[in-house]
Amino acid sequence: HFSVVRFGLVLRFAAGKHDFARVVERTESGWRASLVCLDPARALAPTLNAAASVVLLSATLEPFEVIRRLTGLPAARTDAIALPPPFPRENRRVMLIPNVRTTYASRERNYEKIAAILARLADAHPGNDLALFPSYRFLREVATRLPPTRARVIEQREKLTDLEKREILRALETPTRDGLLFFA
Repeated sequence: HFSVVRFGLVLRFAAGKHDFARVVERTESGWRASLVCLDPARALAPTLNAAASVVLLSATLEPFEVIRRLTGLPAARTDAIALPPPFPRENRRVMLIPNVRTTYASRERNYEKIAAILARLADAHPGNDLALFPSYRFLREVATRLPPTRARVIEQREKLTDLEKREILRALETPTRDGLLFFA
C-alpha cells in the first residue's frame, strides 16, 4: 500500500516534467512501471538549499563537482573535504580473482563462486572481514549460498531498527576468536 502511495506521489511530482523518464517493461513476473530521475538537482535543490547547512557523507561522493551539480548545491555555499581511510594500509588486502565476474549481467552465474571465496577468505585468518555489495539483493543472493565458515556472519538488511544497528556495531567492536564476516 505504502509503495503504491509513494509511487503515486512521485508520479504526481514528475507530471509534465521532462527530467523524468517513464519506463514500462514486461518482465517474467508481469509488467513493471518505473520513473527514472534524469536531473536529481531539480528535486533535491529546493530542500537542500532551504536548510541552514547540509552535510553529505559517503565513500562515493567524488568527484565532488559532479555531486554538487547533481544535488543542486550552489558552488558559493559548498565546501568539500576528502579524508584518508581510517584503517591502517597493512590491514587492507586487495585481491583480483579473474575467474569471477561481478558485473550486473554476470552476477547470477557467479553467486556460488563469490560465496565460496568469501568463506575461504574468512576462514584463512582469525580477524574480521567486510564484504561490500552494491545492492541488498546481491548481498542476499551471495549470503544464502555461503558455505559453513568458522567466522560469525552478520548481514546488513534494509531498514534496520536502531536496536539492530547498535547490535551490529557492538558485534564489530567485540573481538571474537574465530572472526566475523560482515555483509554490507
